[in-house]
Amino acid sequence: MFNIKKVIGCAGLVFASVMPAQALVLDSFNYDVSLTVNGAGNTASSGVLTGVTSTIPAGDVVYTLEMSADTNNSPNGISSADSVMADGKLYFSMASQTLATLELDYFDADAIAPIDLTDAGGATAFYFDIEASDLGFQTLITITSFGGGVSTASLMVVSAINSLTTLYLDFSAFVGTADLTQVVGINALISSTTAGDLTLLEVGTVPEPSTLAVLGLGLLGLGFRSRRKSA
Repeated sequence: MFNIKKVIGCAGLVFASVMPAQALVLDSFNYDVSLTVNGAGNTASSGVLTGVTSTIPAGDVVYTLEMSADTNNSPNGISSADSVMADGKLYFSMASQTLATLELDYFDADAIAPIDLTDAGGATAFYFDIEASDLGFQTLITITSFGGGVSTASLMVVSAINSLTTLYLDFSAFVGTADLTQVVGINALISSTTAGDLTLLEVGTVPEPSTLAVLGLGLLGLGFRSRRKSA
């Protein structure tokens, strides 16, 4: 006899088995950093921060904020761009008619050992927990592996975000020669086509959601098929 509860229970077991014990968290922004730049071409850097992430051994990161354009008619023709990391959030803001980039460079200064970004095959995508974002923000991810291999891919915010939203960037989207099982560095370059604001809560790696959904639906399909045969 067909039992939907048993099928759903089995589906839950499949979901549990394919998901890693814990997502690899690259950054949850639980520290205090404040950067401000005024005028095109100017930069501000955090310097090397250690122990930020457990994904990359030693967890070193450098944040660099650069203003690339300023056409604002403010006094002296200068406006500001700001980035603040505090209370588990990254804030990135550009004043009207300005453009800026925020670079997050994760690496292991002590060269302890490369890490497996795929978590032995359990992880297939980056996730980005975004609390709010104006249209036009883009993040270029560059992965460097042991031996010098490099791969890149981009994630674009195609519509404004006003509540907690998770976006995914699948590993299959990366182009290049990096070995994702031997990663020694990850670089994220955040930019925008227009001035705006972005609030980011966390970045890491997880199984790609559609893959898990297909597995679950497949199992449910087998259950319904079994019911037809027994009818």
